[in-house]
This record gives sequence, C-alpha cells and structure tokens, in this order.
Amino acid sequence: MVILGLILVAAAVVAIVEAIFANTGVVTVHMWGWTWHFDLFWAMVCGIGIAVAALLGLWLITAGLTRGYRVRRDRRVLARENERLAAAANERAAEHGAARRAAERDAAANAAARREAENRAAEKPAVVPVAPTAGAHAAPEAGRADSTMRQDGVADGSYDGQREHHSVLGRVLHRR
Repeated sequence: MVILGLILVAAAVVAIVEAIFANTGVVTVHMWGWTWHFDLFWAMVCGIGIAVAALLGLWLITAGLTRGYRVRRDRRVLARENERLAAAANERAAEHGAARRAAERDAAANAAARREAENRAAEKPAVVPVAPTAGAHAAPEAGRADSTMRQDGVADGSYDGQREHHSVLGRVLHRR
C-alpha cells in the first residue's frame, strides 16, 4: 500500500509539472467582480495551491474525527476502570471498617478486663507472705544494698492475685 501510494504521488507531481510548464498562454479570469489577465502558468500554480489547501482541510477533518473517536473510547475505558477501582475501594473500606469495629470491640473488652483485674488486685493484699523453706534461698551477702532478697529470705516483689509475679519496679518476673 505504501509503495502504491508513493507511485501515485510521483505521477501526480509529474502531471502537475507538465501542466504548468506546457501552458504558456494568457488567460482572463473573472472573479468577485474583478477581471485579471495572467499567464496560464500562474493559473495552474493557483489551482494546485487551492487543491492542496482543500486536501489539507479534508485531512484535518478526518484527523480531528479520528482523534475525537479515540478520546471518547479512551474516556469510556477510563470510566470503566474508575468504576471498577471505586467498587474495589468500597469493598476494602467495608472490610476495613468491619475489621476496625472488631478491633475496637476487642480493645474495649481488653480495657474492661484490665479494669476488672486492677479492681481485683486492689482488693487483695499487694504482698502475699510466703513461708521460707529451708535452703530454698541463699542468704543475701552482707552489706549489699542491691539485694533482691528480703531479710526473711523471700524474693522481693509480689503476686498480683492472678498468675504473674511482679518485681518491686512492676516488671513481670514470671507467670504461673
């Protein structure tokens, strides 16, 4: 197709050149109330210019229509894609909302359980006395201020009434 198009363009150029140079007579042209006398050579050049302008106009019309069709097609594709993405985002938002509500319920339940445990711990004594067993704990070294043992041989700290043994600083030493 491209080669056939090039052959047609070459034939048209040869025909135009021959038509311009072969016609040398004077022509009278009447247009818009005026009369002009000039060589046929220039009449052919003007005709070719008018034809080229007409063809350029037709080409611009078809290019504009083609671009308009392409833009409308692309917009339809984008609209479908946006609808699909919006639906997916709505689904994710609904899932996220359900997960967030479940997390809030869990947090509220955990807070209630923590308050209840604190209330129970406040009701019980902070230190549960434990009878020392013979040989269970080594005696603290004399003069050490940072000893973790009390004078009666029991480790510092307390059980919170639940299942955790806390140090004096509040750290969990072990769980039952």
